[in-house]
Amino acid sequence: MSSKVPASKVPMRIGDASLQMLSMMMRASELPTSQWDDVIKRYVRAPLPPLDTPGAICDLTDIMRLGEALTRISPVGDRLGLVMGQMCQDTDLGLAGQIARTAPNLQEALKQFVHYHPLSARCYRGNPSLYLGHAPALRFYSIAPYSRYNRFVVDSTLCSWQQLINQLCVCGRTDAILAVDIEYDVCDYATDVRNTFALPTQFGQRHNQLLINPQALLWPVLTAQAELHHQLKQLGDQLLHQLAANATLTGRVKHWLGPRLQGQSPTLEAAAEAMGMAAWTLRRRLQDENSSYQHLLDDLRRDLAVAHIRETTLSFGEVAFMLGFSSPGAFQRAFKRWTSDTPGDFRKRYNQTRVT
Repeated sequence: MSSKVPASKVPMRIGDASLQMLSMMMRASELPTSQWDDVIKRYVRAPLPPLDTPGAICDLTDIMRLGEALTRISPVGDRLGLVMGQMCQDTDLGLAGQIARTAPNLQEALKQFVHYHPLSARCYRGNPSLYLGHAPALRFYSIAPYSRYNRFVVDSTLCSWQQLINQLCVCGRTDAILAVDIEYDVCDYATDVRNTFALPTQFGQRHNQLLINPQALLWPVLTAQAELHHQLKQLGDQLLHQLAANATLTGRVKHWLGPRLQGQSPTLEAAAEAMGMAAWTLRRRLQDENSSYQHLLDDLRRDLAVAHIRETTLSFGEVAFMLGFSSPGAFQRAFKRWTSDTPGDFRKRYNQTRVT
């Protein structure tokens, strides 16, 4: 009989972000700086370097856990993400923010911001996107289902984007954004959300997005600087190239799989097409990396299942759907195979270890 894996020791990683985001969370919380270290040590599992360490990253699961705690214990409460967004400057958005700041017009600024965004944050659920046409929108990918573990992420992201756009627009114009769509349903602090954006704001929408005034896309950026823009893009391209060079095929397939798990199990053939190769080639190249498509699918599901069972209050049925299982029963059997625990026992055991 296999021994149980300690609930606090099961590895998983759903993405990462720069320590700048964690630093912003603590600043936005309005907790005294004398309490920061104790709060971070309590809710962040992995030891962290100083918050101003260049290039250091933090696990997104730790970000979610800390954020949920701060919405409970800090003076700002559920407004955490909104305060983060309001205090955000372009320098808080990393190199992508600086490239946007030097672009010639708003459309080019947002295109470059989206393109270079992976330099500061990566998540298995997807990447931000810019939609052009008759109804332009800057869109944040879905991280449903929602709870206090992740609503603050949507709030901070959309609010910081609003700040960025307003800072970019010439003459300080604030009418570049027409409205705000939010995917999660109306919440207890909905009035705070609407007051913060000061724009028509709708909840329970299909996407998390800022709807852009089409005319604003051609507005010049206040701080445009062609030569510096070119130099910053060259640096960004070098860093993106390094990321790509360091990414194994295994990592690329996992990144592709993540956003496509919800309600389905993507096939090997679909993954191969996305990778630009035949199915047999993908199978062989994964074997060369001592892996297989099925192992990748199982590993990703296991890591995400542990993350959601351990760090959220989602029902087991919701987690099963998110990970593409045919039924809650199939998910629970797989979870017990991975951890030697049922999801219920695992969550209970983890909560007990966290309290003690």
